[in-house]
Amino acid sequence: MTTAHAAPIPRLMVSSDLQPQGAPEPVAVRRGMTAVDAAGCPAGTVAGILIDELTGSATHILVAHDMVAGDYRLVPVAQVAYLDVETIHLHLPAADLTNLPRHQQD
Repeated sequence: MTTAHAAPIPRLMVSSDLQPQGAPEPVAVRRGMTAVDAAGCPAGTVAGILIDELTGSATHILVAHDMVAGDYRLVPVAQVAYLDVETIHLHLPAADLTNLPRHQQD
């Protein structure tokens, strides 16, 4: 008898450490941080971090692109250029956030 394994459900966390490619060490990412686009313009606010339950690694940053409208976008961690204490700097322009998948709440 073969047992099918369901895909792990990512956990939504309010904070986690993230180490962008090429960064010397991980930096804490937390809810409320500002996300800026490739030009340094505001792109939204960090609402959470999706963690893969199998690996324990962050897979996406949940960015509130338009909180009033409830528009939350899933930004792959590969799109994080670098981090500082209060800001996540993204590789993509803010306009491209609308092309990213929306977060669907359960």
